Amino acid sequence: MDEKLSTTLTKAASDYTISLLTQYGNEPNHDHEQAIIKIINGFVQMLNHSNIKAAYPLFCGGGKSTCIRGFLKALHDLGLDYSV
Repeated sequence: MDEKLSTTLTKAASDYTISLLTQYGNEPNHDHEQAIIKIINGFVQMLNHSNIKAAYPLFCGGGKSTCIRGFLKALHDLGLDYSV
């Protein structure tokens, strides 16, 4: 995946994730949003490097599982053919 597509995927997934968190009543601040972007960027990196393992220390209810939803939706919406 080239850099432009990686950036597009990360942005789409992050935007959707942050939107979901807001709908659930969260009010992500700048640092929280940056953490979400970092998690999703890690997911994007894993698409091309399947041997990567990562742990994300974000507080309970901070959106780790919601990041997965946002990432999968962005993959689908962009029509990307990846197995996850």
